[in-house]
Amino acid sequence: MEILLIAVSILLFGIQSAALKKIEVNSLRENLLTTGASAVIIAAATGIVLLFTRTKIAPVTLGFGVIVGVMFMVTLAVYYFAMQSGPLSYTGFFFSASMLIPAAVGLIFWKEPFTLPVQIGILLFLAAFLCITVFGGERGNKANRAWLPLCFLTWLCNGSLSVLITLHQRFIGDAELSDTIALLFCAFLVMVIIAVVIFLTGKKEVRADNFKMLKRGLVPLTLVALGTGGGNVVVSYLSGRIASSYLFPFVQGGTMVFVTLWAMLVLRERTTFMGKIGIIIGIAAIIVINL
Repeated sequence: MEILLIAVSILLFGIQSAALKKIEVNSLRENLLTTGASAVIIAAATGIVLLFTRTKIAPVTLGFGVIVGVMFMVTLAVYYFAMQSGPLSYTGFFFSASMLIPAAVGLIFWKEPFTLPVQIGILLFLAAFLCITVFGGERGNKANRAWLPLCFLTWLCNGSLSVLITLHQRFIGDAELSDTIALLFCAFLVMVIIAVVIFLTGKKEVRADNFKMLKRGLVPLTLVALGTGGGNVVVSYLSGRIASSYLFPFVQGGTMVFVTLWAMLVLRERTTFMGKIGIIIGIAAIIVINL
């Protein structure tokens, strides 16, 4: 059952990345508004579930929800700009490689076993980073100077987000699925509030343009909401039941494979020889970690 849920989360996060690539924005304001628009859908869906299950939101869940919501907003913003600054296949690798952060936290602070497969997997991921960022860097016009810093921020923020979600599960103890949904409801409600405040600060004509932009992107925004909300519900639920050093490499690594194949086969993105080698090494790292 747990393996099936991990596979579902990989599919959902893959949909999230593919849909984000389809959303066109021209400024940070539009970026945050599109993020907030997808958050409306997720907050509404999780809120309805909480109403039907009559789940009470614990103070610790509310506190974590605020922090997670802000971090989510930042993570999706930098991830989007990173994808627009360079190739999806490489950017997706950085997003997925953020698994190293919760895995390292689990090993160091939560005393999870540092098995040989995990050790070899981490070394392989470092080799993959070297191939992609140093030897396999873009030589053409597909990536600009901001791409690598944005990829680093994507890696740091997404990894930190995973740590926060796991911390919430550990504070709750034997967390139920309803506790996970409550956390995400609070987080995405915070994102909606931030987006509404940003929307209201614009002039009338700016707000009208923003509304048209959101209307044009309704389909990909809905898919982003499906991938983001569904994927995080599943992973948040599993984070209290599976070791971080295993769960996050499995999920994020699988997402990396999905996004890379999507970029190569569907978007027809070209990658350098060393970039392909780096991706292959990354896939090998996933396999090794899950032995």
